[in-house]
Amino acid sequence: MEYAFAGTEAKAIRSAGVVSAIGDSAFSICKELETVKIKCKVIGLKSFKDCTSLRNVYITNNLNWLRSEAFANCPRLETVLLSTTLSNIEDNVFLNSNNIREVSIPNNVKTHFFRHLSHCGKINTIYLLCLDYFKMPKSIKEAPIQFSRCKLYVPDSKIEQFRNNADWSRFGEILPLSHSRWDDEKGWWEEYYPIRTNGSRHGHYGQIRHCHRTPGT
Repeated sequence: MEYAFAGTEAKAIRSAGVVSAIGDSAFSICKELETVKIKCKVIGLKSFKDCTSLRNVYITNNLNWLRSEAFANCPRLETVLLSTTLSNIEDNVFLNSNNIREVSIPNNVKTHFFRHLSHCGKINTIYLLCLDYFKMPKSIKEAPIQFSRCKLYVPDSKIEQFRNNADWSRFGEILPLSHSRWDDEKGWWEEYYPIRTNGSRHGHYGQIRHCHRTPGT
């Protein structure tokens, strides 16, 4: 449902299970929202637009599609960790969200993901969730990254190939994913970002249970 929770005062939200889709503008203008931890397949148009306190986004379990302006106008957004299954990302997903510092790049969008971060000059940590080594794409070469100050995490088995390439070696450090907060088996869902309930510094977590409308239907 569009605008289902728009403007509410929740500071953090999580899904009780895997959600098929977050509706268009479902959580837009939630000014108090700081953290999103959800298991979802589709993030609808402008779902979290204008969430001006949002800092952390963790989306796992079968994420497939990020719609346009899903996280637009989120000036405090710093961490964006997305499922390895992401395969569709629309324009302006992070429009005017210029403060992103930590991001994962799923395999299926690795060559063009940085087109959507061309305005983000503060990125200092990248988790490259690729399956194989690949040459640095134009979208990363032209990104406003301060390469010498940025850490790049890559699959352990491919690390020497990345380190020995002139383009990739521009990064300040190239490290194995096994040494990062990312874990190939458990991921970051529970291991690194456990769900807090009572007593959390974030307070009450909103529950998403019936937000299954697929955008555009």
